[in-house]
Amino acid sequence: MPRPRKDLERVKDLILEQRREGLSIDTICAHLRDDGHVLDVRTLKRRLAEWGAQEYSPLHSKIDTNTFVELIKGYFYRYGYSDTSIVRDLKRRGIEISERTVQEYRLKHGMKRRFRDLAERQEAIQKAREFLFQDDRQSSSIRGFGRGYLYHYVRIRAGVLVGQNTLYREYQTNPEWKKRAEQRRLADWKHRKNFQVPGPNFMWSLDGYEKLKNFGFSIYACIDTYSRAIIWIYVGRGNMTALS
Repeated sequence: MPRPRKDLERVKDLILEQRREGLSIDTICAHLRDDGHVLDVRTLKRRLAEWGAQEYSPLHSKIDTNTFVELIKGYFYRYGYSDTSIVRDLKRRGIEISERTVQEYRLKHGMKRRFRDLAERQEAIQKAREFLFQDDRQSSSIRGFGRGYLYHYVRIRAGVLVGQNTLYREYQTNPEWKKRAEQRRLADWKHRKNFQVPGPNFMWSLDGYEKLKNFGFSIYACIDTYSRAIIWIYVGRGNMTALS
């Protein structure tokens, strides 16, 4: 005796709405199971085919999937947008889509805000470590980065989301980078040691002292490179006085 046909007509409108929102068949099945409707993926695929909704795409005639994913990556890694903010900006582009769909695409392509377990966390840290190592071999630009700038740099350039403190600690404690930084400091010192100018007023050097910046004090000075005479010095209130 054949099994009775599952009655999905009562939830047909809900299923089609979720399909229009771009939810995968697996996700729709999971939602239906949560609501007490027991069915498998094959059954739902067959029923969607009968309803003419099997190949429906939420991005149809608006934007291709690859471009859509790249848009989400830009919002996620470059700007750190939440799903709500991503939906808001997509609507400004004329793309009507739900937060649930954005989340599904984001997770499907590895854009996670949290790690499910220690293994995922270690994998992300290793990716960040490899990126820093390769980038440092090509350029010395990151050696002066602080925590915040290093975090944004790795997030945008490498597409890896690791906490600021963890990332900065990895960079500071790596013995290879410390050795390379020491070699650079020695090379810079030798360069400065041999630096010469022909006489006074040939070159002036300007610099700022930012140790007191967070307390509202901005300090800048200019000296004559030859005589070390102070040409001028400025001490005033900066734009960080709210912290003082």
